[in-house]
Amino acid sequence: MQDLLKKLFSLMQDAICQTDLSGICEVTLDDNGDRVSAFIELENNELKFSEEAPQKTDVVVKMKQETLARVLDNLDHFDLRDPNFLMQVSVEGNLDLAGYLFNLIKRPSEKVDELIRETEAKCQDYKDSVTEIKRIHKPSKEEVLNLIDESMPFVMTGVLDDWEFLSSSMEEIKKKYGDTRLRPVLEKGKEGFETMGDFIEKVENTSGDIVYTGGCDLPPAMWSKFRLPFFSPETFTTPQIWMGAKSGDTPCTALHRDCCNGMLANIFGRKKMILFSPEQTEYLYALKAFNTFQTCEIKNVIGVNTEEFPSFAKTRALEVIVGPGELLVIPAFWWHCVYAVDNVFSISAGMQWDAWEELKPGNETVSLTI
Repeated sequence: MQDLLKKLFSLMQDAICQTDLSGICEVTLDDNGDRVSAFIELENNELKFSEEAPQKTDVVVKMKQETLARVLDNLDHFDLRDPNFLMQVSVEGNLDLAGYLFNLIKRPSEKVDELIRETEAKCQDYKDSVTEIKRIHKPSKEEVLNLIDESMPFVMTGVLDDWEFLSSSMEEIKKKYGDTRLRPVLEKGKEGFETMGDFIEKVENTSGDIVYTGGCDLPPAMWSKFRLPFFSPETFTTPQIWMGAKSGDTPCTALHRDCCNGMLANIFGRKKMILFSPEQTEYLYALKAFNTFQTCEIKNVIGVNTEEFPSFAKTRALEVIVGPGELLVIPAFWWHCVYAVDNVFSISAGMQWDAWEELKPGNETVSLTI
């Protein structure tokens, strides 16, 4: 078990990035009652490994040996938000510290690395040549496929008209789905699941704090009500729910990019999206540790301190407001930062790469697995 813990630490150390966080994380593995612990200290953006217990720790992460082994064998798909993972771990203490450290172990697949290079080459002049995000009313499937193939973001209108709850409110969602399980509870001393109703009450009672689902899976009970247009459900990854309180100039979702073509369907409220084309990566201080999505040292693109991040001054952003009933298509590897103008409710899903290869204009059917 100690070898697994040392491998975990090595991965974290290899991808360390700028952070204001500090503290000691205890990681304890269990193998049929036998327990082994390691202590990972973060201070001044440096990590230290110890098998000796300190006087105090800031967060304790416990899991079975087989759980960590499975994670380390699947670094290109590991996601802290995965309910299956959350149900197999116990976290007590500083959740931000634990999240920061475990996110450091993510790694992209070789195929993702290849696709990034291809996309950035395709978009090499987009910073200057793409000056707006087009709005298209009821486009054809062919138009949609061609724009995605060109790696061009766009907004569709009129394609979600048959969806429930368009332009409605949190209260209406709460009435119908209030008892629906949303995600496991991670708070110390609490067990079970947070329901849609529990979360909506947090939104209703917030005093200005960011309250947001952060892209947890859409509850299966709601899938049939929110099917994306043009393509079969099998085309997409598991749909995610993005719901929360208005955030002003603070992002509800920090700057990042997804490693697949994505669709964001906005049900109610407005979202401000600020996007950067893929070839601007070198200016955005991207983090080394990622797999299915990649984040940056820069979290908020409004009011960036260019003394701290001087290369950001070379970027050119595109901005769009996505309103109720509108669907934004974000091609793979486009950077985006999201702001909730109002209380919002959106659904997103990514296109599976093997499905995209079958749909791609002028391309023969090829199976890609990422």
